[in-house]
Amino acid sequence: MKFLPQADDTLRLDLNVVELAFRFLPHPDPRLSPARVPHSMSGEKSNIWRIQENVPGGGEYALKVMNTKYRDPTLPDICNYLYTLRSTDGLGCCDRICLTREKCRTVETYPDLEFSVLMPWVKGTSWFDAHQNHNSTRKLSKWETLQLGRRLAEVLAGMEKKSLAHCSLSPENLIVHTGTGNFSVQLVGLENLYSPELPDRGEHGTAVGGYQHPSHLDPGRSSAADRFPGGLLIAEILGWHEARVQEGLYSVECYFAPEELQTPNSERYRLLESAVSEHHKDLAVLLRRVWESRTESDCPPLSEWAEKLQRIARTKIAYAWLAEREYGVVESGKQRCWERHNLPRWLDLQSSGDAPVSGTQRSAS
Repeated sequence: MKFLPQADDTLRLDLNVVELAFRFLPHPDPRLSPARVPHSMSGEKSNIWRIQENVPGGGEYALKVMNTKYRDPTLPDICNYLYTLRSTDGLGCCDRICLTREKCRTVETYPDLEFSVLMPWVKGTSWFDAHQNHNSTRKLSKWETLQLGRRLAEVLAGMEKKSLAHCSLSPENLIVHTGTGNFSVQLVGLENLYSPELPDRGEHGTAVGGYQHPSHLDPGRSSAADRFPGGLLIAEILGWHEARVQEGLYSVECYFAPEELQTPNSERYRLLESAVSEHHKDLAVLLRRVWESRTESDCPPLSEWAEKLQRIARTKIAYAWLAEREYGVVESGKQRCWERHNLPRWLDLQSSGDAPVSGTQRSAS
């Protein structure tokens, strides 16, 4: 049976003799309500539906259904490893399970669900939506862009310190959340993550064209893989307080045109460097080092971005009052539906705990 849900349809997942029921949430645009259009996002590799567990106060989840070409038997092992990273700053959606034919009988009814992923719904605004003039990001203040840039730098620096790299950084894989005392960043689209504990399958995820290093020499082969796209995204966020930066986008996918990356006469680069320098000239120097780098490994370590932004955020008292608490967009303390039912991990986690994946290959998703 084809998997073609509509808004308010119910999905029952039969997991190890425990049945969990979910409702497909309607699209937030009320004009689509009569057609029962569900809240979903489609891409080359997958379709993602927003669902809610059918219990009082049920949590919201993302159901990521892989397109046929990307349904790879190694995905359960990849999710197995990602689950061990669920407490890492900015990686809240690693708290996930993978649906397989052996462990989820619902897959027998809907074969399209094989190797799909159930994970927490990340609340916030994707930077891809920011590129489309989203209300929540259109009028970010200078102070807010500083805080969001700092948070992204901290997340990426924390990953690099653990020898991890996202390897598919792009606006659509970056979720930001703003509010009074609430500046947070989450990364999604983690199936191409680089880790020395994951086997090398011979190919790697890469950043979107407008964020990919022109050298193409070392994408995805080390924890330095995010330095170039990460540096550009941090700078882009820092410069978002400047209307001319927003208006100067090459496309909704990227700020720079792929062919203008690292060119000495790029007007977009000069505009972005100017907006970044309004925070501090040291940040513009970091951006210039990214722009002039020979390879991704030659870019500034992401810890340099984090350290400078932390220092600047502490000293820029004139911007605004810095709240004492910050909150993540994924509630780390919230009990997931699979934990409430005390379900055994069907990703074959070793009894000793979070064992690294071995002897398998990764799949793009």
